[in-house]
Amino acid sequence: MKKYIFISLVLFISGNMLLISCDFSKRLDTRAAVKEMKERELKRITITQLTTIVDELGKKITGELNGNLVRSLEDRKLIDSLSKKYNIQIFVGSPLKLKTASNGQKVNEILEAYQYNSENHIEQVDNVQKNEDGTLFYYTAPILAENQFKGLPKEKIEKLGELSKLDSLYFRRKNELIGLWMIRFERKEVIKRIDPKTLNK
Repeated sequence: MKKYIFISLVLFISGNMLLISCDFSKRLDTRAAVKEMKERELKRITITQLTTIVDELGKKITGELNGNLVRSLEDRKLIDSLSKKYNIQIFVGSPLKLKTASNGQKVNEILEAYQYNSENHIEQVDNVQKNEDGTLFYYTAPILAENQFKGLPKEKIEKLGELSKLDSLYFRRKNELIGLWMIRFERKEVIKRIDPKTLNK
């Protein structure tokens, strides 16, 4: 009888120790998971933060496109590569030719402003504009004349204009507007590029 009680007691103590050990491990895992979730949790993201990211990416992308403008307009490989890399859509053309109903009123008003500035010799600058429901951001950057087409045959210059929906590329004064790069970002894709640790707590 005593032997039976002793064995039962040993089994009881061993079982409890095992349960305590398992429970402790679970609590440790839970705490680690909660900590990880808190570290990765995105705080409330402001429009200013989103706009800043779009502006930085837009400048980087158009910098690559303008690095060899003729190649970018003639061969879409770079445009397609950048579009895939950043999950964006890249458009090029004169302001009025870029206007579409799908852009929304706010974006089309920006395009009209570029056209107005061009006609009135007003300085052109980069711009970031979100659409009406805030699901899309449009980065626009002027393409200014800097002798990019110097030395090219007339036929090739005309072909570049047709391919890229640009107005006449002839007799352009330095810094005159040739056209625009317009990059469309999805809000959800921009958010994916935000590191939660860089956001204000």
